[in-house]
Amino acid sequence: TIPLEHNDNLSHVDGALGMARSAEPDSADSQWYIAETEAHNLDPENRDDEGYATFGIVRDGMQHIRAIAEVPTTDEPTGTDVDNPFASAGRPLLEVSIVSMKMIGVA
Repeated sequence: TIPLEHNDNLSHVDGALGMARSAEPDSADSQWYIAETEAHNLDPENRDDEGYATFGIVRDGMQHIRAIAEVPTTDEPTGTDVDNPFASAGRPLLEVSIVSMKMIGVA
């Protein structure tokens, strides 16, 4: 697991990259997310728990993130019931692949 770390200069703005975790603050692992819209409710100062860590931002290609966000999802294990096609939770009903990412401007 990865301990929760915050950078006061990073917030859940449009395109923020963050570490997914369970209810325990120090429970992040290899899962991450991209905030499709501002999600300041995930920042530590706006939560009763310690919030979620952001570690970067999408600098180019947000149109692709928005297209991914429109893929229908389901919380049903068999995948037969479609939830809100614009839901932010659940698994996608269509295969989604991010083929390339790179770090830029890293000191």
